Amino acid sequence: MRPLFPESWRNETQVNAMVLSADSENDPDVIAVTGAAAAAYCSDLPFATPIAAVRVGLLNGQLVANPTVAEQKTSALNIVIAASEEAIMMVEAGSLEVSEDTVVEALEFGHAQIKKIIAAIKELKSQLKVKKVEVRRSPSTTPFTPISRKPFPPTSRTLSTPRSIPRKRATPLLMR
Repeated sequence: MRPLFPESWRNETQVNAMVLSADSENDPDVIAVTGAAAAAYCSDLPFATPIAAVRVGLLNGQLVANPTVAEQKTSALNIVIAASEEAIMMVEAGSLEVSEDTVVEALEFGHAQIKKIIAAIKELKSQLKVKKVEVRRSPSTTPFTPISRKPFPPTSRTLSTPRSIPRKRATPLLMR
């Protein structure tokens, strides 16, 4: 989520997803990602791009969104996808032997499911009518201005002079 905040946003921001109650059938990990992103998007935080996550499984040759824990054990494919409407941002995958075409289909299927979730998140935000915090751009990305490209060019030559007498004569030149 961090790259989706403005670069000049300097306020420490944390979203903690704590499972208070769960059944043994559904894995709460992808809904935690979706919930965290939805909370940031619907709040006054400068988080302007809604994202969501979905798990895609392959059961009996059919792609399934958010398979249960039991279904995950028999699934030939287990892909977790996080994405915006425009692009897939993160993929974690594990599988038995499946073709590249099947993986591509699973990614497209998962992205289509995410687009539906994001539509619901946008609908929720439109009902809340929250005004976002304005973030000013940083005045400069460079923390300092260099004095010169070669502040002490004779230093290395002077200190690496092999004979002591020429080195002693050259050393006062450094102090100018």
